[in-house]
Amino acid sequence: MGLRRTHLLPPDFIVIPALISLASLVGKTVFIRPKRYDDWPVIPNLWGATVGTPSRKKSPAASEALKPLVHLQATAIEEHKETLKAWKAEAMLREFEKGAAKDSLKALVKKGQVSREKLMELSLQASDDAEAEEEPAYRTYYVQDGTIEANGVELAKNPRGFLLSRDELMGFLQGLNKQGREQDRAFYIEAFNGNGQFTYKRIGRGTLHIPNVCLSLFGTIQPGPLTQLIRSAEGAGQDGFIARFQLLVYPDCAPYRHVDRYPNKDAKARAYDVFRALDKLSPEMVGATIEEDGGAFLRFSPDAQAIFNEWLQDLEERLPHMGSLLEQHTAKYRSLMPSLALIFYLIGVVDGTKEPGAVDEEACAMAVAWCEYLEGHARRIYGAAMDPATESAETLGARLIDRLPAPFTARDVQRRGWTGLTEREEVERALLRLEERGWIRSEDVVVNPEKGGRPSRQYWTNPAIEGQKQGFVSFVGSSNPTSENFEGGDNS
Repeated sequence: MGLRRTHLLPPDFIVIPALISLASLVGKTVFIRPKRYDDWPVIPNLWGATVGTPSRKKSPAASEALKPLVHLQATAIEEHKETLKAWKAEAMLREFEKGAAKDSLKALVKKGQVSREKLMELSLQASDDAEAEEEPAYRTYYVQDGTIEANGVELAKNPRGFLLSRDELMGFLQGLNKQGREQDRAFYIEAFNGNGQFTYKRIGRGTLHIPNVCLSLFGTIQPGPLTQLIRSAEGAGQDGFIARFQLLVYPDCAPYRHVDRYPNKDAKARAYDVFRALDKLSPEMVGATIEEDGGAFLRFSPDAQAIFNEWLQDLEERLPHMGSLLEQHTAKYRSLMPSLALIFYLIGVVDGTKEPGAVDEEACAMAVAWCEYLEGHARRIYGAAMDPATESAETLGARLIDRLPAPFTARDVQRRGWTGLTEREEVERALLRLEERGWIRSEDVVVNPEKGGRPSRQYWTNPAIEGQKQGFVSFVGSSNPTSENFEGGDNS
């Protein structure tokens, strides 16, 4: 999109919300049965978040990606206005018909010349309890907030599901952790699964039953708060809520380079066409098998099935060797991979590049590649969260240029009071980690040898990281910087 090309944003910041938006349009229209014979259903419902430090333009990127949904919602609201006018006119006519029926009924009862069957017929027409058509609801594509009661009402009207988008995800997640909000968490967990039901009682407003609970979720979050959430998720009794954010990415940002060019109008138009086409998706359009209860599903083609089987076998063999939280997160790729494959396939069908019938090999291979990409980000994020030294090294690494003297000491760092670097031990662990990776070099130097002073450990920054100054986001998973003449001393 234009924002990505103009501001050189990580493509992840736009692709992740766009992909979740597309998944929300599919909703429960079509699902996939990933195994050849098993009836295990996977609803292509996605949760995700983009992670980045402040001012990284996460929110503008997300807003750009959500514009097609905004456009669809605006169109639906305008169309609903006309539908509502017709409905109100019809409702008014029904009221007049009721009044006329009551008058006729009174007159006929007085005369006593009409059969009881005819009187009962008129009585039903005049009854206030006579069944009337419900007020039409417009198609909801996304919401940005709302209680579970409000979102539940919308889901009851929109069985296909919709997207909940939160600019700052931390406030939403902190709210769910408050005492008394247990039902809220249960509601959203059911909404993640996409194939369940939910019933809750509302004081003074009766019971609301939602037969189809399917809610996509996207938000942005900063690395510090996310680290806190991940750490709090460790231990017994946790429900794996954070692990459900399968499309979770923390990308590096490229160095700034001034760009001023026209947006690609053809690509934008094609993207909007795909959104509109998925909005009108029906099972018949993609050759889905329709079940007795109205559900519709696809399976993999034979070649795609072989890819999925091999991928799943590899995943299951690797899971027991991961840390508990990473295993909890990655285990949900069992449903993520077929969900992505289905979405990629449906995009191809509505775009005219694929034939209806079965999820093909290309879409399956793309989903495998995406899972590998997402697992790399998961390892980066969970690794930093569960290793305080790595997190502190990340904080310090982002500040090596311009914020510290050359050379500098551990005390220089501690005096700054940066998060995770306020204690001497924290600083020394971070310095050790950076030195192991080649970001800095240490040397014991006697500042005043003529006075017999003690050696002081001083640190020099590797000149090779200066070129990474603007793009430095995360120490975790980054490559070791190199410099042919990094010998410390004068830092030259």
